[in-house]
Amino acid sequence: MFFFKNILNRTLIIKFISNRNYLLNCTLNVNESAVKLVELIQISDLHYGSEFEPEYMENIISYIKQIRPDVVICTGDIVHKGRIKQFEGILPYIKRIKEITRFMAVPGNHCAKNTGLIFFQRMIGSRRSRMFLKEKNNLIVGIFRSRV
Repeated sequence: MFFFKNILNRTLIIKFISNRNYLLNCTLNVNESAVKLVELIQISDLHYGSEFEPEYMENIISYIKQIRPDVVICTGDIVHKGRIKQFEGILPYIKRIKEITRFMAVPGNHCAKNTGLIFFQRMIGSRRSRMFLKEKNNLIVGIFRSRV
């Protein structure tokens, strides 16, 4: 689940459920003179170790290079069964994204399988994360809430 909150006079809240990734709620309260939109790319359900296709990931990385968003957010299921080999396999792709822009991820239910949450937190990041985009006056918070 992700919440986006602007620190100034305006608020933008977008809520995603990490294991389904549907846009559930969008509220915008804008001070038009202070608008600094955050450009983000949201990816999910990569399922490295099952349905993952390297060619598709190369296309995603090429698109990220072209667009150069403020942040790329992965909202779950980076790997398929939470195995260390799967996390090791996806890391080179994540590192390439991090060379282009900021990256933030929240695990999904597939990442949490077996001992996956331990590997996720050691190799990718916390299951509860936040990122402050100072130049945009925005805070992005990601919270893992999936059931395994």
